[in-house]
Amino acid sequence: LKNVKPFDFPLENDCVYVIFANGRGAAFKQIAIYFPIMTAWPMCEFYVAPFEKLQAQADEQTHSSVLLVDMDGVIAQEFNERLPGMITRIVLSTLIKEGAYYGGLTAIWQSNMNPVAKCVAWCSVAIGGAAYRAAMNTADTRTWETLPKEFQLAQFPMPKNREIVLNLQGNGNISKTVQIPDDCRSAVIFVSAPSDQNVNCHVLPIKSK
Repeated sequence: LKNVKPFDFPLENDCVYVIFANGRGAAFKQIAIYFPIMTAWPMCEFYVAPFEKLQAQADEQTHSSVLLVDMDGVIAQEFNERLPGMITRIVLSTLIKEGAYYGGLTAIWQSNMNPVAKCVAWCSVAIGGAAYRAAMNTADTRTWETLPKEFQLAQFPMPKNREIVLNLQGNGNISKTVQIPDDCRSAVIFVSAPSDQNVNCHVLPIKSK
């Protein structure tokens, strides 16, 4: 970092921080098979970010955001760490479920029951068991779906007119104008953009510094 120039303005007071939550975070998608056995497991599904970056215009100057955190990488790393235990649970659950189902069918077929009663019992267990297995053939797809794809950050001095124009650049550019309250010295602007159709800005005033 010795070649990185320091900021030419103080960061502890009279400053604006723009936190840009860009896109939708990775989710777990279910992969299921139904023959010859029924089992399901989750896989990471990633989404394209709706915007490339954010530019803030204040006092006739433009400030660009930089990548702060890649949440896709965080979720993917967590998934990889959980994968061995996940595979063990899926294999054991599948073996128990399928073993009980086919074991029950085999026991009925090899029993000394009346042929008609045996056929009725075998068909009932086969149909009911297949319906239950199909209904319960789901994977655990719980994850932090409210997280964005990435966090970006921009910081700059508080503009004199306290007006900031935010330009979100991507396939379609979107502009938002934010007015900072007069009673705060610094402010944090949180920009949430899970999609290009859903962009919201929230101002968090800081009155002490």
